[in-house]
Amino acid sequence: MKRHSVTLSARALGTFSADQRTVWEEVAGSLGDLGVDSETLAYSDIEKQRGPEIEDRLSQLQPEPGQSGVLALVGGKPVAFDLFDRPSTLARLWKALIGSYVADSLVPKAGKESVDLEAVAEWIRGAAAGEATRHPAVGLGESVSITGTKHDTSALVVDGVAVHIATGPALSRMRI
Repeated sequence: MKRHSVTLSARALGTFSADQRTVWEEVAGSLGDLGVDSETLAYSDIEKQRGPEIEDRLSQLQPEPGQSGVLALVGGKPVAFDLFDRPSTLARLWKALIGSYVADSLVPKAGKESVDLEAVAEWIRGAAAGEATRHPAVGLGESVSITGTKHDTSALVVDGVAVHIATGPALSRMRI
């Protein structure tokens, strides 16, 4: 949701701003889904209240040698894909990235479904479909955003190299 909101802001205003009301509503929903009480709606309260569970699961996960990307699935369906320029970039960001996926996995889901690898591959291929725009990044390089009917994709490109590509479901397909 935040990626989509920032993309719209960059296209319309040339700034990287998110619709903060919607972001806070999403945070409140995530906290509620995880059974976390937070008077201030601080996302960090997830770690404070469910940290041991997150750390336990996170300690069981390590990137494979040469791994430079992560695909997150819920109920056998892809929900997020992150690809980095090299394995060392993923390794530096592993704990935060995978920790957020682990926290999401703590939300009770109905049943487990098998993974259809061809459907997953098709989902990843579809990440490049849609309206693409480029904008100067907040720091180095430029931000490339692609919004499609099924995906919202963003990339940080520095000196012609995509340092990080992230994709998830299009806003119209997400819970708000």
